[in-house]
Amino acid sequence: MEGLKHLLPDPKYLGVILIIVFVTSVTVFSVNGSLFDINGNGKPGVVITFDDNYVSDWYAIRDMLKKYDAKVTFMVSGFDDLNTSDIEKLKDLRKDGHEIGCHGLDHVHADCYLANNTIEEYLDAEILSAIGAMNKKGFFPRSFAYPYGSHSSQTDAALLKYFKRLRVTTGSNIDNIKDANEAYYKFNGDRVVASVCIDDSEDITTEEILEGLQRAKEHNETVIFFTHQPINYTVDNSTEKVISYERLEAVLKYAHDNNLTFYRMSDLY
Repeated sequence: MEGLKHLLPDPKYLGVILIIVFVTSVTVFSVNGSLFDINGNGKPGVVITFDDNYVSDWYAIRDMLKKYDAKVTFMVSGFDDLNTSDIEKLKDLRKDGHEIGCHGLDHVHADCYLANNTIEEYLDAEILSAIGAMNKKGFFPRSFAYPYGSHSSQTDAALLKYFKRLRVTTGSNIDNIKDANEAYYKFNGDRVVASVCIDDSEDITTEEILEGLQRAKEHNETVIFFTHQPINYTVDNSTEKVISYERLEAVLKYAHDNNLTFYRMSDLY
């Protein structure tokens, strides 16, 4: 038996091994129950992701999401800091059909971290530790959102061993969402996809966001949005990472009324 020890996995990475199996073997279902595969219908749609760990605020929009039959993805950072109530709320959101993804353990800026550390150290400190913390609470993330959108071909290659889909950003210099070509997924199998921020603090209007949805509808694409903390009041000239209920509901209603499919990150194929 002693001679076989080198063949056994390190116990601290057992959760990571489980997530690899999960990512590579699970069949993905759409919100209406039909299978997604390489021959899928590719209906135009929208992916809406919420970043960080505003769990109570996410939980508070459950009824709004149900009203429009919307399915979204919550990208959680600092998972090991969540309390029991937060975990139960995330489980309820998952039961509603939403995806719980990973946003890193400590919300680390990858490029800055790698300036003084190796890729192995980055994986161990920020990625594998986050996966392990989620696994312990019964969550097996299939999608990852880079904090600050910071990534490289090196980090992509490393993280794609653990996640089905990686989300990056289009950057901050977007004049109009409908012209942010990188944020429109074309059902081509790309595993690294870009997204555009729709927080109230961004220099965009709600009307421009709706124009982005209209482009997706007309061109058979799926536009990928990210935001952070939903709030039930409007903030003028906000610098906070928030989205007002008014803006969020306008987006959900437009997508619903125009028969756009609400995809989760791991639904993309």
